[in-house]
Amino acid sequence: MTIGKRPSVLLRGYDEIRRLRRARQQPELEMTCVPVAPLLDETRLRLFPMLPRRLPAFFVIRGPLACVAFNADTREGAVFVHALLNHPAVPVEVFDLICRHELLHLVIAAREINGKLIDHPPEFFEKERAITPDRDAAWEWVWGHCWEVLRQDKKRESMVVKRGWRHQGRWWSADAGADSIVTTPPVTPRSF
Repeated sequence: MTIGKRPSVLLRGYDEIRRLRRARQQPELEMTCVPVAPLLDETRLRLFPMLPRRLPAFFVIRGPLACVAFNADTREGAVFVHALLNHPAVPVEVFDLICRHELLHLVIAAREINGKLIDHPPEFFEKERAITPDRDAAWEWVWGHCWEVLRQDKKRESMVVKRGWRHQGRWWSADAGADSIVTTPPVTPRSF
């Protein structure tokens, strides 16, 4: 390794962090059929009353399908949803799942399993299934309408939207509403 140069793996990681930070500083105008921030707050009050603060929700053009950023010291945070879902045709069930999933991260912490830190331990998905009756239908809609631009990142336990997603074919169908559920592809994600 040459002195003064960073290893390429670290540099790639640093560049990605910089790009994500920049994307989060430039949220998109919401175009959904349901306002996500009020849905997030309603979900928090109803299912997670132990969470003391309201979290804002933002649509961003880069990163995973959805994620929560939270600072335990300041008790501040936000939920970030990828702009792929910033469309009036996305059914409320998809946003309901995202809200419940991301808030659940603040209640069920990541833990070590077999020497590896796991963001979604088994109890996480048990609780998610218990509190989200439309979970499978929501995932079916996401996969049915967005599968061409999604990839599963097993290392980070997340669903990532591919670069160039806006230019990759026609990923919305004209009648893409809650009733337009299609067959799920063979690989089903475990998390956003």
